[in-house]
Amino acid sequence: MKNFFIISTIIICSFLIGCDENNNQINNPDKNAVNSCEGCHTNYHALKELADPDTSAPAGGCSGEGVHIEPYDRVYMGGQGYEDFKKEAHGKMACTACHNGVDKTSDKKLAHSGNFL
Repeated sequence: MKNFFIISTIIICSFLIGCDENNNQINNPDKNAVNSCEGCHTNYHALKELADPDTSAPAGGCSGEGVHIEPYDRVYMGGQGYEDFKKEAHGKMACTACHNGVDKTSDKKLAHSGNFL
């Protein structure tokens, strides 16, 4: 069961993150375009620089300790998985419609303010 969880997590993350033919993560080519939800969360380099370190260990359960995924990898949106997501009803909605916060800002604290989810 533990191996199934680990393998499933890796497969899902690889679809969401995406890689090029040289197995390099796909990044937003404009590293300064972080003035919106999508602009920041599709910019791997910016997320890596702005990420807060984890303050607790991965959750465990009956199958053992959880797999550690870096904070920036958990919120990066890219690759074919993200392209497919944008075509769905959820992907066409404004991020703030569900997650609250403030869009169209490069201020991380403001972007994640209010009743941010």
